[in-house]
Amino acid sequence: MELQKLFSLGTFEYVDSLLQKKTINTKWVFTIKYTPIGLVDRFKAQLVARGFNQKKSEDFWETFSLTIRYESIRLILAIACAENLKVHQADIDTAYLQAKLHAKVYVYKIDRINIPAGKMLQVHNALYRLKQSSKE
Repeated sequence: MELQKLFSLGTFEYVDSLLQKKTINTKWVFTIKYTPIGLVDRFKAQLVARGFNQKKSEDFWETFSLTIRYESIRLILAIACAENLKVHQADIDTAYLQAKLHAKVYVYKIDRINIPAGKMLQVHNALYRLKQSSKE
């Protein structure tokens, strides 16, 4: 299911193997999600990059990502209360995987994916644990 999601979002593209290009390793992280009463709800699989292998100016340029300050959240909520406004929150499913990368990142091998001989995968969308993913 996770692999289908990655390929449907256009995360990877097969390209000719470039031996001089540096590749990033990946690994699968498996998690068991439980219900509030302790029963198994679902099993989760996530393909993550081993971003600690990346080098600045080669695989990424910046890692800084903007986050909202708590004071700003409190101010927005105070204005909403004073004006009797409704406040809504949203969570974007697979937000990291929908962000386009601005650097060229290549993957040579992924467990459970047969990559044809002489080919490698170019990563087009951010993967979890890439250094630049949060910024993208």
